Amino acid sequence: MLRNTILLLVGGLFLNNPLMAQSDCCDKVSESSCDSATVATTVSQDEPSALAKGLAAIPSKRFAFDVKVSATEGEGNATSVTGHLAFGDAKHFAVKMNIEAKMGDEVQKINVRMTGDGKFLYADMPNPMGGEGNQLIKVDMKVLEQAFALGVQQSPIPVFDKKGAINASAIDNAMNMVGMTIEKNAEAGTITLSMKEPGKEDGGTAKIVLDAKTYLPKSLHMAERKDSVIKATFSNTKLYKDLASFGENYFTFAVPEGAMVQDMTPMVQMMLAQMGGNQGGEEELEF
Repeated sequence: MLRNTILLLVGGLFLNNPLMAQSDCCDKVSESSCDSATVATTVSQDEPSALAKGLAAIPSKRFAFDVKVSATEGEGNATSVTGHLAFGDAKHFAVKMNIEAKMGDEVQKINVRMTGDGKFLYADMPNPMGGEGNQLIKVDMKVLEQAFALGVQQSPIPVFDKKGAINASAIDNAMNMVGMTIEKNAEAGTITLSMKEPGKEDGGTAKIVLDAKTYLPKSLHMAERKDSVIKATFSNTKLYKDLASFGENYFTFAVPEGAMVQDMTPMVQMMLAQMGGNQGGEEELEF
């Protein structure tokens, strides 16, 4: 359940782009909220919606926020997460999470740290092979760039435009396909995105509330059924002018004294080669 919790949370953050025509919106939100200021432009227009543009621009921002997540899945199973996320750019970021997972009478507590320092991605996380304690690992950013390029290449939709920026039109198209709706609350300064699994009265639902100015998340609610619910809140959001504004050593990974850090770069590079990630033009790393 922990894996599903994190995947759904991440998915909720990046699939936040509704597109419904005004007539459709009026069927799903209150009349007071259904005007031209609250409805995104439709995908029939060549110009991407303002919302899609705002979401596509998030990677160009520098920000940090606290996050709290609670998830339930069936009777007696629950997961809670408290953490902090900071994003300077694609190579400078930091994530800290304290996780408590309960399955019946068993309770497991996990602490996770991930830091991108510009050259390596470091992680302090549970050993995937089992055993007690955490494992410290690092991966060269160049290999992660190769993995990212491979993912983009295999994506069924054009994630990036010709200039390398996130394709806002693709965001509009994707949200239109899933029937996402939008409601803007000018007084609260929020945008609420909602969707429901089509054709099922008791189908899954998803709702995410964004800050109308920054398009960063404020809350998330996802439910597959009554006893399978994920709730998340994002608070203390702060925007930064540049990397230096975060402070010295903000994106430096602190290795405990005497601890060993395992370099996973060769293993990841081997996996990419097997998946077709070695495109010939990519720089080969030597170790």
